[in-house]
Amino acid sequence: MSEHQGAATDQKEVTAEDIELWYPNVDRFLHEFLLPSWRHDTSARWCRKWYLHAEAVSRLDALWRAYEAMRVGDPTGMAVWWRDYADPLMASLTSASGTFAACDARRDQHEPMQTWGADHAPSITVPDEGVLRPKAHADIVD
Repeated sequence: MSEHQGAATDQKEVTAEDIELWYPNVDRFLHEFLLPSWRHDTSARWCRKWYLHAEAVSRLDALWRAYEAMRVGDPTGMAVWWRDYADPLMASLTSASGTFAACDARRDQHEPMQTWGADHAPSITVPDEGVLRPKAHADIVD
């Protein structure tokens, strides 16, 4: 066996369990990476108390997790992360009608938007499921 072949067989495939987080939580990610990197004009809306907005917490947490998954491996991962995750997510959060629309960062005012009302769906239309199943492939019928 050649030296090159031996080196290739010694390499272990990197899995999600092998990746150490660069930022231990969404707050550190936000303060140490995202906010210093994301600088936009004053028409963008922001709230210092972002952690009191359930949508912001969910979206920023998802953005942090996507960052951690995409920063290793493919050299284009960060370009894809910015294009497909950070740009649309931050545009949505900070738009004039977005999550922080009622907040005023200049006056340091936090005003959460009201939650929309909704009736619960009948259980027959949204049955409980115990596991996540892959989408079934449709059979082509001639």
